[in-house]
Amino acid sequence: MNQSTYYSSGKLLISGEYAVLDGALALALPTIFGQSLEVTKHKDKGFSWISKDNDGQTWFSNFSADYSFKTGSDPISDRLDQLFQHIRKKRPELFSGAQGYSFTSQIQFPRDWGLGSSSSLIANLAQWAEIDAQELSEMTFGGSGYDVAVALQNEPILYRRTQELPEVQPINLDWSFTDRLFFVHLNRKQDSREAIIQYRAMTQKDGFIQEISQLTKSMVACPDIETFQPLMAQHEMLISQAIGMKPVQKRMFPDYPGQIKSLGGWGGDFVLAAGDLTTPAYFQSKGYNTVIGFNDLIKKAPKKGAFILLISSIN
Repeated sequence: MNQSTYYSSGKLLISGEYAVLDGALALALPTIFGQSLEVTKHKDKGFSWISKDNDGQTWFSNFSADYSFKTGSDPISDRLDQLFQHIRKKRPELFSGAQGYSFTSQIQFPRDWGLGSSSSLIANLAQWAEIDAQELSEMTFGGSGYDVAVALQNEPILYRRTQELPEVQPINLDWSFTDRLFFVHLNRKQDSREAIIQYRAMTQKDGFIQEISQLTKSMVACPDIETFQPLMAQHEMLISQAIGMKPVQKRMFPDYPGQIKSLGGWGGDFVLAAGDLTTPAYFQSKGYNTVIGFNDLIKKAPKKGAFILLISSIN
């Protein structure tokens, strides 16, 4: 019997939501909190699976003697089975003979935070099976793939989806104003299908994609908070027009004195708030108690480097 442990980061998409699906340049950050996967190989045929939450409590478990979790009635088991079936096609030797595996997965953040429980799981399984994580994601869960890319990184990335392999560029995000950035959890999940339908209905996207990509570059190279906030507002305006939704600041926090930007699918999970030391108290007074400073959630970037040169290499 032998045992291995794998780890992947959580994620936050700072720019490029929706547009990243069509090749816009996006900025994604790895979070301090991620997900681990412990795999134990044993002589008994079959799989056992345990998923634990951030408190160490088991919230899902299953066992299969024939390497299949498919039920047709349990969406979690069926999703897991999708992943293993693709792994089986790529690495059939892992499923042969009398060997079996016990898997224990544990996330370090609350499950409703939306920091990438699925993407970090995919990244961990790909590491275990020694297959390409992007391919595993594309063939099972779909999406842009940025979340899987950042799950395997220990630093911020610029991400662009292409028809071939995605472009992933680790960068040194040398912002001097991170002490004035906060992540606020909105305490809810919202179905984003209507927004995606609205976005997909756009007939002229080339100019829009270019604008979002340029905003991403400008954000990365931003020298101060005074320059950053108008970029946040401009990004919100462009996405608002594309998906037919009002920006979150206009809908929910019209009296907030700083700037707020949605992250990922609009309507739920976290938003980014630019402000000052009074920012946590503002949101807590409105019932939003999960307010986390940038430096308390995002993995530290490497020391200073020529990140502007790096972003210029991505056209």
